[in-house]
Amino acid sequence: MLHRLLRSVFLVTALLLTGTPEAAADDSELPLPTLRWTKAFNALSVKIIPGGKSHLAATQPVTAQLDDGAYFRIDWTEPKVPESGSFVFRLPRVSARNSDSWTLNVSGAVCSDDGSRCLPFDAATEIPKGPQVTGRFSSTSGLANPEKSASESPPPGAAQRTTGDSKIAEAFDASQERAVPLLIDFYAQWCPPCERLKAEFLEVPEQQEILAKFVVLQVDADDSSSFELKDRYSVGGYPTVLIVSPDGETELDRIVGWSGSPEHLRARLEGLLSAWNTNAPLAPIQEARRRMAKGESAHAWEALRSSHPLFPEGVEAPAEDVVLALDIAEAVEAPETVELALRLADTARLPGEASAFLARAFKYLEETGGAERAKELKGRYGPRIATALESRLPVVTERGRGDASLTGRFLSRGPDDVERFDDSAGAAYHLAQWTQDQAAAQKLATGAAFRMAVAIALENDIALPALSDGRQSLSLPEHLINPSVGPRLIKQTGRVHDLVYLLSDAELPQVAEALIRRMVSLLPSEFTWHYKLGRLLAREERPIEAEAAFRTALSHSYGDNRLRAVKSTAELLVTLERVAEALALLEDTLKEPAPAVQGVRTHRYRKSLESLRDSLSSQVEP
Repeated sequence: MLHRLLRSVFLVTALLLTGTPEAAADDSELPLPTLRWTKAFNALSVKIIPGGKSHLAATQPVTAQLDDGAYFRIDWTEPKVPESGSFVFRLPRVSARNSDSWTLNVSGAVCSDDGSRCLPFDAATEIPKGPQVTGRFSSTSGLANPEKSASESPPPGAAQRTTGDSKIAEAFDASQERAVPLLIDFYAQWCPPCERLKAEFLEVPEQQEILAKFVVLQVDADDSSSFELKDRYSVGGYPTVLIVSPDGETELDRIVGWSGSPEHLRARLEGLLSAWNTNAPLAPIQEARRRMAKGESAHAWEALRSSHPLFPEGVEAPAEDVVLALDIAEAVEAPETVELALRLADTARLPGEASAFLARAFKYLEETGGAERAKELKGRYGPRIATALESRLPVVTERGRGDASLTGRFLSRGPDDVERFDDSAGAAYHLAQWTQDQAAAQKLATGAAFRMAVAIALENDIALPALSDGRQSLSLPEHLINPSVGPRLIKQTGRVHDLVYLLSDAELPQVAEALIRRMVSLLPSEFTWHYKLGRLLAREERPIEAEAAFRTALSHSYGDNRLRAVKSTAELLVTLERVAEALALLEDTLKEPAPAVQGVRTHRYRKSLESLRDSLSSQVEP
């Protein structure tokens, strides 16, 4: 353990001082890795094999570039590198239209096992078209693409998270130079759907071919560099994916939230590109979408009704158009909200999808004096959702002594199990919200959490015990906090966020805490999990531990998420009767200048802090 700690300290120190691992005086003593490539049906698998008594530097990302020399260039970054053994990653295979081969560049860093030296490496090879399906190549000392300028515009291909005004300007410049639309993903670290969009679409090798036809810009919504852009395009929820023209003046499409369907998003992007490349006029419904994006819901409703008579029975319409109509109807509080939500629920493919639309109908009715009808609809649709849930993916769960664990059994049925368990977790969650029976609600909430855990386990090929009846068993938190599962959990942060929420809703805080603490250990410098731990501990009335978690979160916070953390910390200090300390924290935070743009959330967060400060000021003696 001490040996590993010293090695980690050495690596971190070297990276802080130089930005890349330091080479030893005599690099010949440190063997460089060899690499192997293998062609698959639609991907290229690359394996990095460290030399004897060496390992890949876990603190240095592995980067790769695949170029066909004609149209496509895919850039890929893998920040999570194993601390020992070989490392395999996959890239999409691109079409070499005007060349006979691809060029592959891979770079990273290698360290000696005794931690005495580290060395960056660069490896390059040609991968020919034709029957050859595998090959080996060696690496050399040095960084990949040394001639590449740090200020070069981001290349097409895999999305990489960026922040800062210069990166945003570079993306707009690149969009104009290439004459292709700009795809902007507004995300937040603490946003589960944002993480899922990244993990399930933006970083999936099979989607890089379609993404390469855009300039992709990912914008951290909490960073101050995002404020002007959010204000300009009226972005208020995350994730929001905007497709804009190269000059930035025309919004071509807007996707808010993550549906969980990569196929749907890909088809939408392909349709937009087809219209863009043929100069076809935008569909009338896109006018409604643009109006809605600008906050002009009444005009959006008018545009929608003029082009679509709200999709009468017998008229086929794309589901995304009906969802847009539902969004606009909700915004203007139109009675058609219920009709549209029920239509979408009746045609939904999976029970969780149907229950999400039903929840919107019930909420509208309950907020507009239709509670009785909402109750009647719950009685009609609830049993149908429950029957579909139990007939398709039945589970048996058992809570451990003191609710410190959760075990269960399930039957795996096919390649779409991940999607089905993911969806069924949503169905169980909504059913729990609709029932008035407290015991039944807790059972459903527990089933929702278990199903989400199964989706995570199946997605990551986590080995689970097989039972004699053909089912599999899963235990929480054991099966997800196992050290061997760690790197895979990092790629599932969106679903882990959802699981923690479901566990809390199921009144299993001890299980949720174990999972959060595991994520803290995996991502020690990330704000999100420290903050989430503090919130859980505060709810469990463990203020001393909660304060420590909040203080750590503050040390890793910035922008908008810092304002949220400051408020939670100040509120906790009040419960500890340290009002003067809470007031000082608020005063120091509010000394920071407010952003000039008016539409961003920062102003709302600051007003919340100002309100808390003013209420506390009267409690402190002058």
